[in-house]
Amino acid sequence: MKDSNDPEYPEHQDLYDDSYIPAPSWGGSRSLFRRDDEEHDQQLRHLTRIENRLDDISIELDLAK
Repeated sequence: MKDSNDPEYPEHQDLYDDSYIPAPSWGGSRSLFRRDDEEHDQQLRHLTRIENRLDDISIELDLAK
């Protein structure tokens, strides 16, 4: 957790927690991006299912030879 005296600390301190990361500092808005862990977990599960299915297909192809 950042110190409230840190210049990068957001103005709305009550909104700051470890699930927020500062926006890149190339100017413009100082908005914060919230990591969406649930969406990330869902995508990871989906990719795992695809990987498992590809493994199954590979095994089926090997058995068909």
